Amino acid sequence: MRHLPRMRIRGTIACCCLLSSAILLATGFSLQQPALAETKNAPTGSLTGSVSSATLQAHAQLKEIDSSSKMLQRSAMDMIGEVERTDWVIAAEPEAIGPIIVPAVTYPTQGLGDLDPPRKKWVDFLMNQMAQLIDMTNGDINATQMSKDASTEITSSWKEVKDLMLDVTARYQNLKTLTQGPKYDNLKIGKQALAIYDDMTRLEGLNKKLTCLVRAN
Repeated sequence: MRHLPRMRIRGTIACCCLLSSAILLATGFSLQQPALAETKNAPTGSLTGSVSSATLQAHAQLKEIDSSSKMLQRSAMDMIGEVERTDWVIAAEPEAIGPIIVPAVTYPTQGLGDLDPPRKKWVDFLMNQMAQLIDMTNGDINATQMSKDASTEITSSWKEVKDLMLDVTARYQNLKTLTQGPKYDNLKIGKQALAIYDDMTRLEGLNKKLTCLVRAN
């Protein structure tokens, strides 16, 4: 019985200590809250946002160039296919093996037989298609703006892209002359179409390179 007051005093002191600690923790948390809120609401640098926006714009335009240039490449390949058509040729004569007759095998082959004349309806269609795709690709290129502080590698690659489109335009003008008709020169038409195809192949490689460089710039 004599120890009861001491136990109560000790219990009271322990409760007071716990209460004080809780008050101090709550006070410290409340004092830190404004600082945390200020940190969260602090404005980010406008320069970072501006660079990110310019990069996204350039990246989106390069994707458009990739789409239109691939369509132009396909159109040039279709023109090559049109002027390279050949007749079906007989590869072998019928053979008799006992009572069985083996018929002759017929298949298309390159290098045997004369080239067929290009068909006017397809030549005209492909020429119109290429004209639209050249305009579309040039429009996508003109709409693309590279950063003023772009690296030398980006600047030189971008110039190559524009030079390739100048060559494509010149090749197309040659094709316009060659496809007036009524007679077509298969080899000359194929040569100009192949040059356009090769230019678009090179442009595709440059476009991929520029996409990587713009992201890293």
